[in-house]
Amino acid sequence: MAWPLFRWTKGGHNDPNSAGRGHVDNGQIESRIKKIFMTHLDITDLQYTTKAKVMDDLGAESLDAVDLVLALEEEFDIDITDGQAERTFTVGEVIQLVRGCLAEKAAKGG
Repeated sequence: MAWPLFRWTKGGHNDPNSAGRGHVDNGQIESRIKKIFMTHLDITDLQYTTKAKVMDDLGAESLDAVDLVLALEEEFDIDITDGQAERTFTVGEVIQLVRGCLAEKAAKGG
C-alpha cells in the first residue's frame, strides 16, 4: 500500500520574499522540484522519475514528507493543504500539485 506523500503535514509557512514570485514556466517548476527532492531525500537522477512513489520508491519517511512540503511551500510561495498533501503519492502528482497551487495563486492575483 502506498502512503500519501504528505500524510503528516500540518500546513506550512509562506515566505513573501520567496523565489517563487512571478511567472514560472513548467520546465523551471520541474527543475526546482527535482532539486528539492534530490537535496532532501539524497536520491540520484536515476531514482527521480515522475512515476516514482515518494514514500515507497524514494524512501521518504514522515519527517521527510514534512520537510518536502515546507521546502515546496517556501520555494514557490504557496500553501499546500493537508487534503492536497494526503492525495499526493508520486513525483508527477507533486509536480501537478505545485502547478495547481501556482495557477490558483495567479488567478487570485498573487
